[in-house]
Amino acid sequence: MDINWIRKVLHHLLENAAKYSEPGKPIFISAEFRDSAVITSVADRGAHGGQVEVTSQRGLGFVFSFSLPRA
Repeated sequence: MDINWIRKVLHHLLENAAKYSEPGKPIFISAEFRDSAVITSVADRGAHGGQVEVTSQRGLGFVFSFSLPRA
């Protein structure tokens, strides 16, 4: 694992959580062991009412998708 890239990922996730959460709303950070991996999550209570999904394509990279509600 490249610790510098992991720092950048966590920084970006936390920065977005702080930016899009309402003031005073909690941001939850968790880590857990699952099988042979450590799963890290950042949960906020903002981000425009939409959803963000990440799909891993083993050996190829990731697909990041997001949806927003229609006006």
